[in-house]
Amino acid sequence: MLREALLAAVSVEDIRCVAQALVARAKDGDIGAIRELLDRTVGKPQPLMDTEASEPIMSLTDAQIAAVAQSIARPPARAMHLTSRLPGSSPDG
Repeated sequence: MLREALLAAVSVEDIRCVAQALVARAKDGDIGAIRELLDRTVGKPQPLMDTEASEPIMSLTDAQIAAVAQSIARPPARAMHLTSRLPGSSPDG
């Protein structure tokens, strides 16, 4: 009920203004705003591998190790899209 009332009261322009204010606060160095902005655009950081529950690295094959390394080294597509728009970034990454 509250969600519907809030959605009815907020326009696209209101959301755009709030987003611009969040970006401005992040650019000013507000850590909370930076965290919120990156969480909402790039995504929350993935949890580190639980070493207690995972297989010891010595039991992994070379292919399994390569797959893990590749998944860690490759940022999500959304992050690539956003970072490609930053000044000084190149299309090659």
